[in-house]
Amino acid sequence: MARSGGFTLVEVIVVMAIIVTLFSLVAVSVGGLTGKAAERATGAMLRRIQHYLDDYKDMTGSYPPDGIDTPVVNDKGTPIRGSACLYYFLAQKPIPVTEIRAGKKFVREVPPIAKFSESELSLVDSNYPGAREILDGWKNPIHYDKTEDGEFRPQRCDVHIPPIDDDEHPIDPRSGDYNVGKEKAVPEAGVQGNGFDLWSYGSQEHEAKVLKYMPLASWNLKEE
Repeated sequence: MARSGGFTLVEVIVVMAIIVTLFSLVAVSVGGLTGKAAERATGAMLRRIQHYLDDYKDMTGSYPPDGIDTPVVNDKGTPIRGSACLYYFLAQKPIPVTEIRAGKKFVREVPPIAKFSESELSLVDSNYPGAREILDGWKNPIHYDKTEDGEFRPQRCDVHIPPIDDDEHPIDPRSGDYNVGKEKAVPEAGVQGNGFDLWSYGSQEHEAKVLKYMPLASWNLKEE
């Protein structure tokens, strides 16, 4: 007998299954590429900021404050810490440079040395005038800690604008308790850099309760 026109239910199901599988493969591939792009962008940003920090120290004799050791407010009167503090001193506030002329010291101000695109900064929040955080490739705030005194001060929720719930914010990777499987984020707990520590939690959500990925940090970045 000749077959009537149209598709059978089984054929339709098979075709739909193939389409779903193809879409899933494409989604995984695109997701992987997006993740790699975010990782590269974050690594490039951290390296860029390290150069800014070294230039800042060359000009002033010290790295910018982090607002954690001692309170800092911006020119709008907003308390700032971490990357918001870093952004303020590198990209907003004129830099005081000391010069010696005829045996006398003079301080002059030069324009900020850093520039960030809008896509690299958090949204303007009217509750925190003038304060912006620097974002990684996954649009999460990076962390900055001035450590010239050699002191390790764990960073938690209160370094952000607005603050993140302390119960959800990942632990400081320098604490010695940041483990992914059997691998530790740092060889030994405490200060990791000579003057500052800088890091991103990477592809892990910033409010993640379970640690799945290692941070991208000034102490483990590879030169490119």
